[in-house]
Amino acid sequence: TPQTDPGARSVVRISTECHRRFEQVQLPARANCAEADLLRVHKTVQRLENDPLRWELTKREQEFMWNARRKSLLTTSPRMLSVVLLAVPNWDTDAEAAHSLLDVWERLSPSEAIQLLDNRFWRCAQQHLASTGASPTSKVCTEPAKAFAPFRSYAVECLEELDDPLLCSYLLQLALVLRNEDLHDSPLAAYLLRRSLASPFTVGHSFYWNVRAEMAACVTAAKEEGADVVEQYSTFLRLGLLLRTYLDMSGEHRDELLNEELLVDRLRRVVAIGKQTGAGKASESADLMDALAAIDSTLPDVGVRLPIDANKHIGGVIADKCRVMSSATKPLMLNFKK
Repeated sequence: TPQTDPGARSVVRISTECHRRFEQVQLPARANCAEADLLRVHKTVQRLENDPLRWELTKREQEFMWNARRKSLLTTSPRMLSVVLLAVPNWDTDAEAAHSLLDVWERLSPSEAIQLLDNRFWRCAQQHLASTGASPTSKVCTEPAKAFAPFRSYAVECLEELDDPLLCSYLLQLALVLRNEDLHDSPLAAYLLRRSLASPFTVGHSFYWNVRAEMAACVTAAKEEGADVVEQYSTFLRLGLLLRTYLDMSGEHRDELLNEELLVDRLRRVVAIGKQTGAGKASESADLMDALAAIDSTLPDVGVRLPIDANKHIGGVIADKCRVMSSATKPLMLNFKK
């Protein structure tokens, strides 16, 4: 009996907790009396909450989440907002109802807000699956930019609480999100530009080089077989325009970034020579020593920040301590002067 069997008492506690948590949630027709059905629904919600990057929901899952969208079980869990937005049945008729959820939902953390800025997420929000593994079908969404704009603005508001060091730690992901956007003037682009100009030697430095890396990735992607070349180079130009805007407004930081660009260009030449000479110390190759010496001649007297870390200044290269490593890609081990 439950009074004497600890295992049975545990089942009773689980059943009671499920009843308590789901009595305020609209459940599927068969899930309002049997403990087995309640446990099944509990596992479904828990699975969705524990897998926030699962962006493809079946039609049945979407119907359940949308019907329960204002229940406190969901609104008190920030990460469930994205799941409910994936469940909006019709973006033309239900967009306002979805927008109103922002007034009642627990505020998102920055990491939870980032996915609301990702175009890949919103493409999934315009689809549903009849069943797991089935081909997706499109929902009605005549004006996606208008329908999704309030959520993008809200997500940027959630990023405002980040201090400069923490924002820098997110810039790798945010630069990728920028790359996947369609608009030149977006809330995220404006936010990052404003924060970069406010702190150019920390946030601005990280912003510049992360976006610069995404531009390089566009060029690489355009060379792949079957790539949409027009899309990749359109993205390249959009990101380049954003960086040009920053450079035009960044004052003295622009001169430092130009010195860093010159450093990167010189290092590319060193890498090319290193791949030709093969593994060994740099001092064993006259061409490699000349290329390393050229780096010293181009650095300003005050040194330059490393693109990968704004906190590290270098004053030159110690050429005889550099070497080409022996792995297949022939990486360089560089030794810098402080």
